[in-house]
Amino acid sequence: MRNRTPDTPAVTDAPADAASDAASDAASDAPAPPQFLIGIDLGTTNSAAAFARLGDATVQLRPVRQLVAPDEIADAAVLPSFLFFDLAQRQPVELGEPPVPGRPWIGTAAREQGRLRPGRLVASSKSWLCHPGVDRSAAILPWHGEPDCPRISPVEAAASILAHLRHDWDRDYPETPMAEQDVIVTLPASFDQIARELTVKAAYRAGLPRVVLIEEPQAAFYAWMHRHDDWADRVQPGQTVLVCDIGGGTSDFSLIAARETADGRVDFQRRAVGEHLLLGGDNLDVALAAHLEPQFEAAFGTLSPSDYNALVRQCRPLKERLLADDCVDSLTVALPSRGSRLVAATRSLEVDRDTLRTVLLDGFLPRCDLSERPEARQSGFQEFGLPYASDPAITRHLAAFLVRSGERGEPIRPDLLLLNGGFFASPILRERLLDVIADWFDPPELLDCDDLFGAVAFGAACYGRSRRGLSAKIAAGLPRTFYVGVGEQAVCVAPAGLEPGDPVVVEEPQFRLALSRPVEFPIYSSAVRLDDAAGELLTPSDGELTPLPPIRTVLRGRQRAEAATVQLEAGVSELGTLDLGCRDVETGKRWRLQFDVRSTTQTDRVAHTGAGESVGVVDDETLAAASAVIDAFPTSKKPSRLMRDLETAIELPKEQWPPTLLRAMWERAIALPDEPRSRPGWEARWIHLLGYCLRPGYGVALDDWRAGQTYKRLHNKLKHAGSADAVRILWRRIAGGLTPGQQLSLAEPLLTQLADSRLDLPGQSEAEAWRMLASFERLPLPRRVGLADTVLLGLLKSDDATLAAAWCWATARLLARVPEYGPLDCVLPADRAESLVGHVLDYAEAAAAILGEKAVPASLPKPLRSLTAGQLPPRSLVQLAAVQATRLTGDRYRDLPQSMRERAAAVLESLGTDAALVALPRDGGSLPSEQQALALGDSLPPGLTLA
Repeated sequence: MRNRTPDTPAVTDAPADAASDAASDAASDAPAPPQFLIGIDLGTTNSAAAFARLGDATVQLRPVRQLVAPDEIADAAVLPSFLFFDLAQRQPVELGEPPVPGRPWIGTAAREQGRLRPGRLVASSKSWLCHPGVDRSAAILPWHGEPDCPRISPVEAAASILAHLRHDWDRDYPETPMAEQDVIVTLPASFDQIARELTVKAAYRAGLPRVVLIEEPQAAFYAWMHRHDDWADRVQPGQTVLVCDIGGGTSDFSLIAARETADGRVDFQRRAVGEHLLLGGDNLDVALAAHLEPQFEAAFGTLSPSDYNALVRQCRPLKERLLADDCVDSLTVALPSRGSRLVAATRSLEVDRDTLRTVLLDGFLPRCDLSERPEARQSGFQEFGLPYASDPAITRHLAAFLVRSGERGEPIRPDLLLLNGGFFASPILRERLLDVIADWFDPPELLDCDDLFGAVAFGAACYGRSRRGLSAKIAAGLPRTFYVGVGEQAVCVAPAGLEPGDPVVVEEPQFRLALSRPVEFPIYSSAVRLDDAAGELLTPSDGELTPLPPIRTVLRGRQRAEAATVQLEAGVSELGTLDLGCRDVETGKRWRLQFDVRSTTQTDRVAHTGAGESVGVVDDETLAAASAVIDAFPTSKKPSRLMRDLETAIELPKEQWPPTLLRAMWERAIALPDEPRSRPGWEARWIHLLGYCLRPGYGVALDDWRAGQTYKRLHNKLKHAGSADAVRILWRRIAGGLTPGQQLSLAEPLLTQLADSRLDLPGQSEAEAWRMLASFERLPLPRRVGLADTVLLGLLKSDDATLAAAWCWATARLLARVPEYGPLDCVLPADRAESLVGHVLDYAEAAAAILGEKAVPASLPKPLRSLTAGQLPPRSLVQLAAVQATRLTGDRYRDLPQSMRERAAAVLESLGTDAALVALPRDGGSLPSEQQALALGDSLPPGLTLA
């Protein structure tokens, strides 16, 4: 047996637009003709590969060589989709290669080692790949891992798994490397366009420049057809097949209709797909852990987040034993030792089989009526930061899908049912689902699946044969209808069912498009309106159209041309992704409109929700009056009157200026020339106007672009040293629109000073500097931890009310359990924040006593007992710090212990805090509007709110 490495080879970064350009790149490279069709199931829990040689109808699953133990290599039917960063960087001697720092193990050994050291394990990376609430291209995994553990991004994790499969293939077939074959990668039918493009990007980074995508339920059905020669006798024209594919991370529903062709054969059309549900076997593990946690805590004390993480990992094998037919009445579940004496300190419990089965069956497959709908509530499964489905009842989601896919409110009744995915390896789960469906209508005929774990990869290779006309094909274009927003309406540009090679041109209506300036195209999709034709106009209504990240771009045209009349076009690429464009009706020039992938994959681009525009706009006359004041400002003899002159011209107090007017004023102000900035007083007032008009840096389309333009214009380009405070206030105000790199660049000079001693600034300037630093929520977590330490130390020792106010506000931002705009991976984890928050509550308790003219408790630190009322920040800031540092979120990695949250509520009550704020540490919720502005450090434009 040849030696093989189970680890990932080096992966070359693809360019930013690799996903969209992969097909053209492959064509330009002129690769050798493929000899194999290779199907890859990139799964949440397990990945697999299958292949067929061209010219041979035989399709085979391919075992994957991997580490199955720290010092053992073997083939396995699947590759567990786990990555483990070994603390000692061990590597089997027979590999003949030295350890590579930072390179993870992948596969069985990674999964097993991860049960012992979950803080070094990357799991469910596919679920993170479709998570819009984090930066999917940032190194955030393992989520809340051990401090010394390397980090990778969800895209890198997917690329690593694919690269492992490629590397394994290439060792066996060096003359026909995988990169030169037809590779089909599967993904959930419910993946949106962003997640599809990210999957292609991951493949590109793994060294696979040409891949085709296929939806997993379709692949499962292709596998069933290939393995059953009599399929044409079992499926009749007019029948409908329901495919339920439930794996480790997703529940995927698809309806496939059988139809008769002109020559009397049977072919298929994918009729409908379900909504994206992050709901699968992983959720069962979490549900078991949540049920067992109180029992462990009663026996062994409170579980830390790492203990709970380990419990979830232990629940995976527990679940598999529990749901087997031959499971015994009682089982044992054990947690690793907290100390060095592993055997003596192991914590174990005996658990009852029937009780735990009831937890899973009633929680995930409850009996329900077809009229029932999923409950709209916060998911109980937030422990790992993933946005799991709000209702774990798979049967209610299935009922809603069948009703939505029917006509005139009547549910569609499937004639045949195909179950796929590891979820159905349990006969108990399989039978419960069949029982529920039988309660709804006459049960459909069950199609037998020969391999629940390998069918998707097997079917992907079968699809490769179908694409070459060698077997029956499922007509499956776009699973949804896509629209482009036009004012208050939306025009259908890509009808559902659109297939590759069948482009659409929307001849009417035509549109006037601005050139050489930023423009935005609102994009919507619908899984309900599947019969709309291209060009059809409609008004978006709740429940029918789902907004997607808008397409933002700058289109260049003919020299000096300011606008063009265009037609919209759409098509489906061979990769399986949506291709949108617009064409100049006069010149024929075509612009491709790429999805704003960055706005959902990187948190340095805030996904626009349209809240700012919803407030309304002002008339042209008012805008002209404001523009005239701004244009005259460089020659003004009284720059301090700028805001009052604008209020007079606009005839509204500045607090009522709508966001759209503010952004228009910013565009006028940023265009003013630099020369007048040399005059005293002018620069600071101009900077103040820019910050006021752009605050809070997000909320209106293209705010990220505006913030970037402001950064380019002002960073390190001040004319007057006296403008330093004004520009720090500006950066604080628009921090939400700045990228991580921009925030770090602005912070570095001050962070360097802090490394030496303290900020070398006068009082008020130092206060503004602290506020600016604390508002940068995209700084790396270690920097934010260091800032929190320094800020809190200053607050506890401060005898200066001005600095105390700045430090108290900064504490509220740095220790906040819910960020104002930043990603969750930059929130201080509870175990790292707990001691800091304890000091915050000490300070708040001392402030409550002093303000209440009582003695400070002797139990508090001595510096707090010597404080006076004149040295304290405003009461509202003390309240804010206590609330923000202890607010309940439902995420155990962010939430502090209940005892600390109860203490916070008691301290808040002693400070005379409103009941709505006192409730936040106990029950969670949102800040009232007044406290929102206080937390942001500024008033919000009308109509905008914080999280």
